[in-house]
Amino acid sequence: MKTILLSATCLLCLKIAAQLPPVDTSGEIHIRFDHNTEFAGFIFFIGSMADDALAPGAKMNNGQLKKDWFRYDIALTEKYHAFRDDADLKTAAGFMENLQSTDIFPLLMNVAPFPAAAMHNGISYRSIEEFAPGRDSLEAARQASIFLNALNSVFKKMSFEKYYVDAAAYYQQTLKEIRSALPPKGSIAAMEQFYGKRFTEYTIMPSLTIPSGMAFGLKLNRADGTAVFNLFGPFAVQQINRNTPISLGYNNPQHILELSVHEFGHSFANPVVAALPDSLILSSRSHFEPIREAMDKQGYTTWKSCVTEHFVRAGEVMIAERMGRTNAANDLLKNYTENRKFIYLPVIIEAIESALKEGKTYKDAVRIAAERL
Repeated sequence: MKTILLSATCLLCLKIAAQLPPVDTSGEIHIRFDHNTEFAGFIFFIGSMADDALAPGAKMNNGQLKKDWFRYDIALTEKYHAFRDDADLKTAAGFMENLQSTDIFPLLMNVAPFPAAAMHNGISYRSIEEFAPGRDSLEAARQASIFLNALNSVFKKMSFEKYYVDAAAYYQQTLKEIRSALPPKGSIAAMEQFYGKRFTEYTIMPSLTIPSGMAFGLKLNRADGTAVFNLFGPFAVQQINRNTPISLGYNNPQHILELSVHEFGHSFANPVVAALPDSLILSSRSHFEPIREAMDKQGYTTWKSCVTEHFVRAGEVMIAERMGRTNAANDLLKNYTENRKFIYLPVIIEAIESALKEGKTYKDAVRIAAERL
């Protein structure tokens, strides 16, 4: 009987997964929708953001009403409002509040679709260690299992498999918008040439449930090499009334290009910055004070995370210049330094450009730039 039940669950998972558009591998940048990511994105919103977004008159920093900015997630929240106080939902949302995207989504992409997600031998301790910091691998695996089981449970309670059927038209429209706005051919080559490194696969993952405005750079180590992903929610107000033309907020080629260079850039730049001696980072920590408040608001609460983000954004500017997008490079630099307060970008860019012209590697150039701070 147990075998029969497991087989039925697996068949249900395959049916659910098949309802999302298949992976598009026709270009140098692939397009993928992920079943588990879509569900987890919604659980995070309904469990951690819905109350604030639904507050009367609540606005984003730019004055946009949150009820409009998060329109798709709010519509889902209203549909599944009966589960907002569910214990499993709160457990899963609590994990996502306390962990980083790099801890959550690679795990979700590496297990079976809900409601049959489970730990397996192919999941390394390193990929789940933040589920139980400072504890052993058994405890980390136990905590990760609690997280997955909570999501499995609330998925079944919600009968969320029906969502993928109901939302099929929205995902097809998303795919249509993304296909019309993909980064131009040669974008990946420009990045690989700049960073002096390449990955096995580059994939963008648009999500209708990841809260609007959020984006993450992820990577998965596979047998054939390392694949990198740009996971993001909508970045414009959505029109989801089926009585009018549907628009889901993705048809912006410049934004997708810049977002892809930024999020893919994390996989290139982060390990290089992480390898710098702690003493080198600490030697310039006094530079954090003038921008600490602005960085805190953007989620960069330590000097090291701030330094890493400076290098990623510096890469964006320099790659745009190398692609012949001089105006875009200037606009990015102005926005990042004046509006986002990444005020050390000019120093970093000058140091890296000078080092690269001398024939040094990107790794060496980063160290030289860090010494200039």
